[in-house]
Amino acid sequence: MVNPPNSVFYEDDRNATTRFFDRFELERYYATLEYQKMFSERTQLDIKAFGGYLSRFSKRQRGGGFGTLPSGPDADTNSIQLREDYTEGVDARLRHDYDLLGDISTLAGGVYFYQALQDRRDERGQTPDADSGTLRNLNTGETWDGAIFAENRFHFGRLSIVPGLRLEFLNQSVDEELNVAKADDGEPLASRSDFSFVPLFGLGASYVLGEGQQTVSVPPVAGGKGAEAKNPGAAMVTTGGPPRVEVYGTVAQAYRPRTYGELVPTGASTLVNGDLKEGKSLQFELGLTGNVGGARYFGFEAAGELDVLGFINGGAQNPWGTLSIYGNITLLDAEFTSGPNKGLVPTYAPDYQLKTGGIYRYKDVVKVAFLGTIVGDHFGDANNTFERAIPAYSIWT
Repeated sequence: MVNPPNSVFYEDDRNATTRFFDRFELERYYATLEYQKMFSERTQLDIKAFGGYLSRFSKRQRGGGFGTLPSGPDADTNSIQLREDYTEGVDARLRHDYDLLGDISTLAGGVYFYQALQDRRDERGQTPDADSGTLRNLNTGETWDGAIFAENRFHFGRLSIVPGLRLEFLNQSVDEELNVAKADDGEPLASRSDFSFVPLFGLGASYVLGEGQQTVSVPPVAGGKGAEAKNPGAAMVTTGGPPRVEVYGTVAQAYRPRTYGELVPTGASTLVNGDLKEGKSLQFELGLTGNVGGARYFGFEAAGELDVLGFINGGAQNPWGTLSIYGNITLLDAEFTSGPNKGLVPTYAPDYQLKTGGIYRYKDVVKVAFLGTIVGDHFGDANNTFERAIPAYSIWT
């Protein structure tokens, strides 16, 4: 068999590529500010403000296809795209526990606001690796999203019933400022704005058929709320007894909003449905949850924390605040001891987990943190299947 001209096959060379000049860059800057207020042991307010910037840049050589090298006059040019998003929002939630028929039920609700501005630029470069070129498409979009939501968890012993409501207000607008392909075909630039009001309802219920095994808690992580540097190491064990079994069911409405691409496509010959609506669905779920067998957890945890500014000040409170450097390590050996998965590792039980970082606080006004978490490999299911294997990873925020 003779390979077609300019073709690249994996069987011939596993390191072969057809995209020598394609590049992709992603930048994201994000910040959050949170305020918490405990009015009482039963009532809590949480307000979170957030905002950020996202930039997505890509450049791709033209004139090629899947599995073929670029060829022809188009191969001497490239397509360049830059998308920028500016977002901001506020999420405010209130939770209150109250007595009802001899048990404790919970009412939770809040409001949500979100705004996003998006710019998209498409350029044509005059070389295969150009970083800029002639502007061909330019459009801007804006999204306003607001929601009012509430749910109540009625708790009656082993039975829980949770009705919920969410009122969604969504407005999207997109305006084309330049489209060379449409201009060449005599097509007008697109401009569109759509508003949606979507009420969503849901209902969930669960019943505990049998209380299950209880896991002994361990001391809090150093650097966390209420943690202290003198936390000792502690073993983690699971007590014996029958497995926990719970039956549950939910029914909920859901929807998928319109997207920028659906509102204003960039192609000259692409048309938009004049009666474009958001997607809607009704989802049902019925299930039975329970432990797959007895399990043994044994581990060790050690933590340490140092206030650098206090240390410099001779152990006294520093007027410039506190700078806490902390570290926490957890070593864990977990295994199913009975049931169909005997000898396997329970879900989300890595052999090690390391948390470290620094937190600067100035009174109750300023808090800045740089935190890292390093986690060993583990499994996302109790059968330890290859598809659900989670490799070791680290997260820095």
